[in-house]
Amino acid sequence: MTITKSWLIFGATIAASLSLQPAIAGSNGPPDTGNQWLSYCPSSEIRTRDWDVTVRQVWCAAYVRSFSNAIAMMRLGFPEIIKVCLPPRATAGQLNDLVKAWIIKNPADRHREIELLMFGALADSYPCQDSKTDKPTAGYRQLE
Repeated sequence: MTITKSWLIFGATIAASLSLQPAIAGSNGPPDTGNQWLSYCPSSEIRTRDWDVTVRQVWCAAYVRSFSNAIAMMRLGFPEIIKVCLPPRATAGQLNDLVKAWIIKNPADRHREIELLMFGALADSYPCQDSKTDKPTAGYRQLE
Protein backbone atom coordinates (compact mmCIF):
# COMPACT_ATOMS: atom_id res chain seq x y z
CA MET A 1 0.00 0.00 0.00
CA THR A 2 1.40 3.39 -0.91
CA ILE A 3 1.83 6.23 1.54
CA THR A 4 -0.95 8.21 -0.18
CA LYS A 5 -3.43 5.34 0.18
CA SER A 6 -2.39 4.86 3.81
CA TRP A 7 -3.06 8.50 4.62
CA LEU A 8 -6.35 8.38 2.74
CA ILE A 9 -7.46 5.36 4.79
CA PHE A 10 -6.18 7.05 7.95
CA GLY A 11 -8.16 10.22 7.24
CA ALA A 12 -11.31 8.33 6.29
CA THR A 13 -11.10 6.23 9.45
CA ILE A 14 -10.79 9.28 11.68
CA ALA A 15 -13.58 11.13 9.86
CA ALA A 16 -15.92 8.14 10.07
CA SER A 17 -15.23 7.39 13.71
CA LEU A 18 -15.54 10.98 14.92
CA SER A 19 -18.64 11.79 12.88
CA LEU A 20 -20.73 9.92 15.43
CA GLN A 21 -22.69 13.02 16.49
CA PRO A 22 -26.31 11.92 17.00
CA ALA A 23 -29.06 14.44 17.54
CA ILE A 24 -29.93 12.74 20.82
CA ALA A 25 -26.61 13.85 22.27
CA GLY A 26 -28.36 17.01 23.40
CA SER A 27 -28.77 20.56 22.26
CA ASN A 28 -25.30 21.49 23.48
CA GLY A 29 -23.78 18.73 21.42
CA PRO A 30 -21.36 16.06 22.56
CA PRO A 31 -18.72 16.68 25.22
CA ASP A 32 -15.54 18.28 23.87
CA THR A 33 -13.34 18.19 26.99
CA GLY A 34 -12.63 15.90 29.89
CA ASN A 35 -14.62 18.16 32.20
CA GLN A 36 -17.65 17.91 29.94
CA TRP A 37 -17.19 14.15 29.57
CA LEU A 38 -17.25 13.67 33.34
CA SER A 39 -20.51 15.57 33.70
CA TYR A 40 -22.17 14.12 30.57
CA CYS A 41 -21.19 10.43 30.58
CA PRO A 42 -22.55 8.28 33.40
CA SER A 43 -20.79 5.08 34.43
CA SER A 44 -21.88 1.92 32.66
CA GLU A 45 -22.47 0.42 36.11
CA ILE A 46 -25.48 2.68 36.75
CA ARG A 47 -28.77 0.88 36.18
CA THR A 48 -31.73 3.20 35.85
CA ARG A 49 -35.06 3.66 34.16
CA ASP A 50 -34.19 7.27 33.36
CA TRP A 51 -34.19 7.45 29.55
CA ASP A 52 -31.79 10.40 29.40
CA VAL A 53 -29.16 8.61 31.50
CA THR A 54 -29.50 5.44 29.42
CA VAL A 55 -29.15 7.35 26.14
CA ARG A 56 -26.04 9.14 27.43
CA GLN A 57 -24.54 5.82 28.58
CA VAL A 58 -25.07 4.28 25.17
CA TRP A 59 -23.82 7.36 23.31
CA CYS A 60 -20.64 7.65 25.39
CA ALA A 61 -19.85 3.95 25.17
CA ALA A 62 -20.42 4.01 21.40
CA TYR A 63 -18.18 7.07 21.01
CA VAL A 64 -15.33 5.44 22.94
CA ARG A 65 -15.80 2.16 21.02
CA SER A 66 -15.75 4.05 17.73
CA PHE A 67 -12.60 5.90 18.73
CA SER A 68 -10.88 2.70 19.90
CA ASN A 69 -11.81 0.98 16.63
CA ALA A 70 -10.21 3.86 14.73
CA ILE A 71 -7.05 3.48 16.84
CA ALA A 72 -6.97 -0.27 16.12
CA MET A 73 -7.37 0.37 12.37
CA MET A 74 -4.63 3.03 12.41
CA ARG A 75 -2.37 0.55 14.20
CA LEU A 76 -2.75 -1.83 11.25
CA GLY A 77 -1.42 0.82 8.87
CA PHE A 78 1.03 2.56 11.20
CA PRO A 79 2.29 0.07 13.82
CA GLU A 80 5.51 2.03 14.29
CA ILE A 81 3.52 5.15 15.28
CA ILE A 82 0.41 3.84 17.05
CA LYS A 83 1.61 1.96 20.12
CA VAL A 84 -1.80 1.04 21.54
CA CYS A 85 -2.75 -2.65 21.57
CA LEU A 86 -6.37 -3.05 22.59
CA PRO A 87 -7.51 -6.37 24.02
CA PRO A 88 -9.91 -8.04 21.59
CA ARG A 89 -12.63 -8.64 24.20
CA ALA A 90 -12.75 -5.17 25.77
CA THR A 91 -16.38 -4.03 25.90
CA ALA A 92 -17.64 -0.56 25.05
CA GLY A 93 -18.79 -0.07 28.65
CA GLN A 94 -15.40 -1.15 29.96
CA LEU A 95 -13.61 1.30 27.66
CA ASN A 96 -15.99 4.11 28.66
CA ASP A 97 -15.36 3.42 32.36
CA LEU A 98 -11.61 3.25 31.70
CA VAL A 99 -11.65 6.67 30.00
CA LYS A 100 -13.72 8.17 32.80
CA ALA A 101 -11.43 6.73 35.50
CA TRP A 102 -8.34 7.98 33.63
CA ILE A 103 -9.76 11.50 33.39
CA ILE A 104 -10.55 11.48 37.12
CA LYS A 105 -7.01 10.24 37.89
CA ASN A 106 -5.47 13.03 35.76
CA PRO A 107 -7.26 16.23 36.84
CA ALA A 108 -4.59 18.52 35.37
CA ASP A 109 -5.60 17.35 31.88
CA ARG A 110 -9.40 17.60 32.21
CA HIS A 111 -9.56 20.82 30.18
CA ARG A 112 -8.06 19.09 27.13
CA GLU A 113 -9.93 17.67 24.12
CA ILE A 114 -11.73 14.41 24.84
CA GLU A 115 -10.08 12.61 21.91
CA LEU A 116 -6.61 13.35 23.33
CA LEU A 117 -7.74 12.12 26.74
CA MET A 118 -9.27 8.97 25.26
CA PHE A 119 -6.00 8.26 23.46
CA GLY A 120 -4.11 8.87 26.72
CA ALA A 121 -6.34 6.45 28.60
CA LEU A 122 -5.96 3.76 25.94
CA ALA A 123 -2.20 4.27 25.54
CA ASP A 124 -1.59 4.09 29.29
CA SER A 125 -3.91 1.13 29.83
CA TYR A 126 -3.07 -0.95 26.76
CA PRO A 127 0.50 -0.25 25.65
CA CYS A 128 1.99 -2.66 23.16
CA GLN A 129 4.77 -4.87 24.48
CA ASP A 130 8.23 -4.81 22.93
CA SER A 131 8.84 -8.41 21.88
CA LYS A 132 12.53 -8.20 22.86
CA THR A 133 12.23 -6.56 26.29
CA ASP A 134 8.60 -7.43 27.18
CA LYS A 135 8.17 -3.82 28.37
CA PRO A 136 5.53 -1.29 27.29
CA THR A 137 6.61 0.66 24.22
CA ALA A 138 4.69 3.89 24.79
CA GLY A 139 2.28 5.71 27.01
CA TYR A 140 0.46 9.03 27.02
CA ARG A 141 3.10 10.84 29.07
CA GLN A 142 5.85 9.65 26.72
CA LEU A 143 4.02 11.10 23.71
CA GLU A 144 3.70 14.66 25.00
